[in-house]
Amino acid sequence: MTVDAVSSKAGGPSRNIKRAPLAAIMVGSAIEWYDFYVFGTAAALVFSKVFFPSASDAQGIMLSFATFGVAFIARPFGGIVLGHLGDRIGRKNVLLATLIMMGTATVAIGLIPSYSSIGVLAPILLIVCRFVQGIGASGEWAGAALIALESASNKKRAWYGSLPNVGVPIGLLLSSVVSLIFYALPEEQLLSWGWRVPFLISFVFVFVGVYIRRGLAETEDFTQVRSDKQVRQFPLGEVLRKYWKQSLIVFFAQGSLTVVFFVGATYMLSYATKQAGFSQTEALLAVILAAAVMIVTIPTVGRWADSFGYRNGFLVSCVISIPIFAVIFPLVDSGNVALLLLGLGVLFGLTAGIGFGAQASFFGVLFPASVRYTGMTFGFQLSGAVFGGPLPLVASALITANDGSPWVLVLCIGLVAVVGTVATLCAPRREVDAW
Repeated sequence: MTVDAVSSKAGGPSRNIKRAPLAAIMVGSAIEWYDFYVFGTAAALVFSKVFFPSASDAQGIMLSFATFGVAFIARPFGGIVLGHLGDRIGRKNVLLATLIMMGTATVAIGLIPSYSSIGVLAPILLIVCRFVQGIGASGEWAGAALIALESASNKKRAWYGSLPNVGVPIGLLLSSVVSLIFYALPEEQLLSWGWRVPFLISFVFVFVGVYIRRGLAETEDFTQVRSDKQVRQFPLGEVLRKYWKQSLIVFFAQGSLTVVFFVGATYMLSYATKQAGFSQTEALLAVILAAAVMIVTIPTVGRWADSFGYRNGFLVSCVISIPIFAVIFPLVDSGNVALLLLGLGVLFGLTAGIGFGAQASFFGVLFPASVRYTGMTFGFQLSGAVFGGPLPLVASALITANDGSPWVLVLCIGLVAVVGTVATLCAPRREVDAW
């Protein structure tokens, strides 16, 4: 591990800050998000037949997406607990626990018997495992982001903070490639065992991730908080008393990115195959392209945000999100594979990638180190529960109620993005000096 002498604050004295092993953070983050997206793909394509076979096609899809939303219900509760622990005992220990929790739940999902084997117990077990997945995911993003943010010099804060988010599209890419292989099986084999393999593969990924994350060092900022005896007994209480405005900014700003990302990464798989007539392979290829675009866009925007502002970087994503699906849906509805790739692969990938590039630095600067894990996690996960959890279910219901037309959904996405834009504009402009 290398050591750089950098200034701890603008104009402050120099100190030695250990660079976090950013590659290890990205790999661990990718594994966690692989688990998350494998579930989203299965919910969009097979769970209706495996766990809800007696329902109609539309009802089965809605029930499958309801199980997807269970994780988002769990995430605010997990965020409170894991954020509290992250501010009390440190970032690295919580980050290791999230990986183990998420991976165990993912492998367990791959072992659940189908509805035809054990009846209603099958979807119940699916919901329980999904809840545990949500708890694990609730502490992952903030922990990985803080390991990076709190190990960076001021001039590279946004860039370092963006790198753990590269794990998001890497996880999406991994899950899509694995799904592409096994979802190409004949339907009988897919429904009997093929869909389980992507979940079971997670065991190998988690083993590797735990090995990598064992070597993570605690961040300089938290070490300083502990050294100064500034560790808070109840971080959430302080966040709610002193930083409630910042929490609301995170809640509404993240809502814009949440809606755009989960419509593009999860619901559009179902829409492209069920409504627009594309094959599962074609839809998955579009998501793979989107992930590849994000892998390039995220660190690029992180570097840009260090020069032009964390808030400005996130603001660009919010503004673009207002009209973006008014463009993407017609491209998907065209039935043309090239236009599908352009809309879902390129335009969605760019929009989401811009938001992920500035997200961590923009949210992190709003809170002091003593409550930063709790502050970032609380608003972020509550936003996910409100805007992300019910999203695939609501999207499916809106389109079904409007005879397959996506325009009410497009309007709703645009309205959420408008609110996110206003919230982002309300954030204070102080950035580097606030660390």
